[in-house]
Amino acid sequence: MCIRDRYMEDQFFNHAELMAAIKQRLPVLKFVILLTNDQATPALFSDARYYLQHQALKLLMEDSELSKKVFIYRLVRDTDMSEPLYVHTKLFMADDEYVITGSFGAERSALTNDREAGMGIYDKEGKYIKEMRKRLWSEHLMLPLNHPILEDPVRGSQEWERQAKDAKGRVRSYFPKNASRNIITDLFEIIYEIDGRCCINLAEFHT
Repeated sequence: MCIRDRYMEDQFFNHAELMAAIKQRLPVLKFVILLTNDQATPALFSDARYYLQHQALKLLMEDSELSKKVFIYRLVRDTDMSEPLYVHTKLFMADDEYVITGSFGAERSALTNDREAGMGIYDKEGKYIKEMRKRLWSEHLMLPLNHPILEDPVRGSQEWERQAKDAKGRVRSYFPKNASRNIITDLFEIIYEIDGRCCINLAEFHT
């Protein structure tokens, strides 16, 4: 399977290694859509989450041309557009043929330390996975499931961007603020979101 497009949902997207891998594939991809959340809450860890998310996602923006293929969004409630609609899904889709979903998120802790479960489905005919994508996009874009624009992922991706610019539906463009790394970030990573690097002290952790 030659992957041409990617659609991903994750609550954090703070795994820099994963974003670096996607960046390597950008030259051959048509588009990448990432659906995530603003990291404003909880307040105690918001700057830590902003910092880690920014460090990861900025990798996709380093090339001015390739970054045009990358679209990052968040959702708001259609009943109150000042209120965010929290995305808790962990989902990776490619080409209407392959999906990985489960409880593990796109961060080191989920992939190295936590107890998580997931499953991957390869649908060579592209029927089940396509239907899954259409249902998700129908919900997020508030379009009927049989809307023709959902049939083609490229046309559908253009609708995401159109709605984000229009700012009248659920979809909003998003990029995290560039918060500074501080002691809260260190504590967050070595206590709250512990991962498989098993760092002994902060001096090691910063390397």
